[in-house]
Amino acid sequence: MKIAFRADAGLGQGSGHVVRTLTLAKEFRQSGHDVQIFTAIQEIPWLTEFVESSGVKVQNTKADSLDLDTLLGQKFDFLVVDSYGIPSHLISAAAREIETLAIVDHQTRGISASHLLDHNLAAREFLTETKNRQMIGPKYALVRKEIRELRRVSSSRISKAGKPNVLVMFGGTDPLNLSVIVSELMQGLDADFEINFIAPTSSFDSIERHFPGNRAKIHKPTSQIQNLLARADLVFSAAGTSVLDISSIGIPSIYISVVENQNPAIDAISQLRLGFTIESMRNQRLVKKDVLQAIYSCAFDDQIREELFTNSQTLVDGYGARRVVDAITGANS
Repeated sequence: MKIAFRADAGLGQGSGHVVRTLTLAKEFRQSGHDVQIFTAIQEIPWLTEFVESSGVKVQNTKADSLDLDTLLGQKFDFLVVDSYGIPSHLISAAAREIETLAIVDHQTRGISASHLLDHNLAAREFLTETKNRQMIGPKYALVRKEIRELRRVSSSRISKAGKPNVLVMFGGTDPLNLSVIVSELMQGLDADFEINFIAPTSSFDSIERHFPGNRAKIHKPTSQIQNLLARADLVFSAAGTSVLDISSIGIPSIYISVVENQNPAIDAISQLRLGFTIESMRNQRLVKKDVLQAIYSCAFDDQIREELFTNSQTLVDGYGARRVVDAITGANS
């Protein structure tokens, strides 16, 4: 099949739509399909480089647009759309002309498509007026190959003889500046930890004030995040797509809801015992206590590490993209 993928990225909406779309595009390409990504990436240089170096054909387009004439003119057989910004009626109109998979997060926005994918925690099958194939839940998590290969065989710390390694990351853009807020909450950590932040350069000075003397290493957002995850004993993260990546590896973690549509994931993380959750940032003193306690538990409590490791890996095995490809190609065989 000739398949078009449509997703955008920017400082406000983050990088997740493009990253997971690229993951699926590469899986289709590996199965012998002709794939091309149509995208508008604004002010995220590392992501532009990541996409352009992927080997997948890329065509720049206008943000939040969907040019059906171009898709029909280039004779695409299948369309994958992952966007909150493209109007739902444009996606539905395209789906009437080209078989379409819409990647969504907890709500369809009224999109009518032949296939719906919601790979999130707590995802539930949608009640729709049209018949469609629905791929629901972490079984279909779009975990990229580089992350899947980090899957661990033990809950033991990577740095068994040294300091526990804490990795703090809030997506490819951190629009709410949570890395700085968390760095302030973590000031009470003693010197028995190695601390790494992935944060925008605009946050570097503030984080360094909270951790003077190079006590923390600060890294720019990068496509090579797997290098930092490989060394992490615990991760502090947003409750978005990164939950699926971290769970597939099996790293004990602490999660904060960054946007409203991550709240169901926070609830699921608590119920399924996949990690610690911080539900509110209102009471700074209480949150600080909770954060420090969660970090020490993730680092030093072997029973908790084993529980989080087992629950996470049981839920997400990292082969969701392959299952999506099999479901689509099986439906078209």
